[in-house]
Order: sequence, then structure tokens, then C-alpha cells
Amino acid sequence: MKRSKKPTEYVMIKASTTSNEDTVEFAILHISPKWIELTLQRLVAISEFKANMGLNHHCFWDEPIGYYSNPAGKDLSKRSSEKHDDWAFITLDLEEIDALSVPKTSLNAHQFMITKDGIAHYKAYTKYSKERFETVQFNLLKLITKLLKNMKKTRLTFLMATICLNFSYGQMNEKSEKQSQLQLFQYGFSGFKSGYKPGFKVKNEVGNRGKTIIVRNYTVEQLFAIAYGAGSPISHERVIIDVVEPKKLQEIRCYKLFVPQNQVTNFYTIMQQNLGMEFPDYKITIERTDDKTFMIITDEDT
Repeated sequence: MKRSKKPTEYVMIKASTTSNEDTVEFAILHISPKWIELTLQRLVAISEFKANMGLNHHCFWDEPIGYYSNPAGKDLSKRSSEKHDDWAFITLDLEEIDALSVPKTSLNAHQFMITKDGIAHYKAYTKYSKERFETVQFNLLKLITKLLKNMKKTRLTFLMATICLNFSYGQMNEKSEKQSQLQLFQYGFSGFKSGYKPGFKVKNEVGNRGKTIIVRNYTVEQLFAIAYGAGSPISHERVIIDVVEPKKLQEIRCYKLFVPQNQVTNFYTIMQQNLGMEFPDYKITIERTDDKTFMIITDEDT
């Protein structure tokens, strides 16, 4: 059982219990395709109540693979996670799961709690004494975003990313007193388009519907410069590139983003996240000195 820098099928997360009979230090989650699909459905379901001040979370009947304690003389949870992390992707063999120490008492009433802001935790109780076993709270959106960054780009991945990112910005658009619906932003990438000069245009849609940006034949570096310059591109002279393959940042791409009016304040943040999904190999850092802004592009795994 080892920590993995890349997403795997398994996540180790810190856990605890109120039991005097058992010791619990961590739980293990199985992140299967079915789990991802179901979790996204649940995020969409609870997002419909984002504007409801009287609702804190939804409770779903679900459970991790199990709650465990460290074997004698070993601290698996410390070895598999970093100092400030509450969870981590891990490599795991099924034989290793069978060798872990489990609670002596039977657990039931397994619950998966998800708040309106995408914060989640698992919880369960012992059958008779009602002692509590639970994981720490974790950012469900952050976990899924990491998964999406490492998935092959497919139509399903695009839809999942759109749902996930929309949820994180509170995208409820009230249609009437009786009915409201989730209003999604829309984005897309494509390659070089002949017949167009390099450039971009930002416009406010008619009727206060929202905001759109269209970028044609810009390099990947220039796309990042627009997003992190909030519409005023950071000049090439203030971009520091420290990557193994800098030529990839000069690939020509086209991009379009439409954001509905109720998300316009997050316009360039959404663009940054779109770029993060499309180009997961890069890490962007902004540094400011005096009145100058610098953008540093490095490889994600450095």
C-alpha cells in the first residue's frame, strides 16, 4: 500500500471513532466508474438546493470499503499521506485489504453526507451501542477534478467536467416562483482554424444573458495568459516557462466559453479551470512584484 501521485481506483482517508472498544485511523474508498457517475448525479441533485438557506446537506446510503486501524508497529495512514493531507490516492492489492484490522463490532446505518458546497464525509454507527465511525470531511469537487484531469478526453469526460465545475460556482437560475433549473456554462476547445487571424473577443450577450469569449489560433501559453490576466493578457516577456517540453505550449488552439449571467463574476476563474482540465500537465503560478505581474508555467509533477 503506497501513496500514488496519479489518481488510482483507491483513496485512503483519515477516520476516527467514538468507540471505546475499537480503534480506527483510516477508511478506504473504491473510486470506480460507477462511483464517479453516481457521485456526479448526487452533486447535481444537491446543487438544486444551493439557494435554500435552510438546507445544509443531503444524506445518501453509501459506505467505504471499510474502516481500519494500523497494524501493530506500522502507520499506514502516515506513510500513505503527506503532512497536511486528509486523503490520498493509493496503490492497493485486494490481499492487503484482507490483512487490515477491522472493527470488532458490526456497523450499520452507513451514510454519505454531501453539503451544498461539495464537502463530504462518510459515517456509520455500531448496531447496538450506536457508537460513531466517520471519515474526516473532504472536498469532493477537488477529488473529482483530480480524477477528470487524468482521464482521456471523451465526450463523457467533457460532460462530467462541466457538471462538476458548474456545481462549484452555484449556478441556480430562478425561472419562476415555482420552478428553477441548473444553468450550465458551456465551453470547448479545437485545433487550428484556417482563414482566421490570431485573436480573441469578449462580449456581453444581448438581454443580459451572460458573457462569451472566443479565442482563435492562439498558443496554449497565450490562452493561459488571457485567463490569468483576467482578460488583459500577461505579456510574453512576463511569462516564465520551466517545463520539459516547452514546444507543446506553442501549439495552436481555439477556445470558446459562454457563462450565464449568474456566474459572470467567476468568468476568468472558470476559464482557468477549463484550461486546467484540457492541459493537466501544467501548473500555473502568479507572482507579483511592485506593479508587475509574472506568470510561471511549470510541469505539474515537478
